[in-house]
Amino acid sequence: MKKIFLSTVATFTLTTFFTPETKAQTSGVNAHTNVNEAINGKVSKALDNRYAGVTGSPYWFKQWIPGEVKFQDTSLRLEKGPIKYDPFSSVVLLKSSSKDSTVFDGNTIEEFTLFSNDGTGNLKFRKFPKLKFEDTKLKNTFFQVLQEGNTLVLKNIKKSLVRADFKGGYSANRTTDEITSENQYFLLKPDQTLIKVKLNRKGMMNALADKESSVTEFIKKEKLSLQSEEDLKKVVAFYNSI
Repeated sequence: MKKIFLSTVATFTLTTFFTPETKAQTSGVNAHTNVNEAINGKVSKALDNRYAGVTGSPYWFKQWIPGEVKFQDTSLRLEKGPIKYDPFSSVVLLKSSSKDSTVFDGNTIEEFTLFSNDGTGNLKFRKFPKLKFEDTKLKNTFFQVLQEGNTLVLKNIKKSLVRADFKGGYSANRTTDEITSENQYFLLKPDQTLIKVKLNRKGMMNALADKESSVTEFIKKEKLSLQSEEDLKKVVAFYNSI
């Protein structure tokens, strides 16, 4: 049986998830059947050992979190189960057993949601392929939607690989490859312009300069430090309301 959406992963870098032959199966009844079989382990199971020997985590959260995946192919149903999101390789993993996980290429997914069990609200992740930004790679990134509205508040955790460096007199004495994380925040305007925002007063005011006077008054009134996600969401909610 041909594989769909996924490939067995045994190397550090993911390889192609689709072949010309399998693309033909990604619509209608065949696709629905194949996805169900993939989830049940009948098509392929991939042991997630891509990052063996690398320090740091490639995942948004290290633990498996219950969630659901919505595919771009509308003939496919939502698939639910324990999920991990790997922004380093732009793939979503769905746990199929205690040791195995099914790996879905991010290009096949429209959005996915991680369910909260602590009352803080579910986490929704979505792509914005028409966004306007100098780094075009972000068009293929799943952003966490922190806040909906006319102007959206988005979060990305940028994952970077830092290679081992332990040879020579000026080495960093880093004996293993390491994956590092950087929180990034953005505003997405109605025209799909993406603006990177730093969690400080200057960064937010630069991004919201068209309503600077009203926003400044609101910040003073609410006594916001502008150094947290919550403050960013409050300011943008006010910005959207005026």
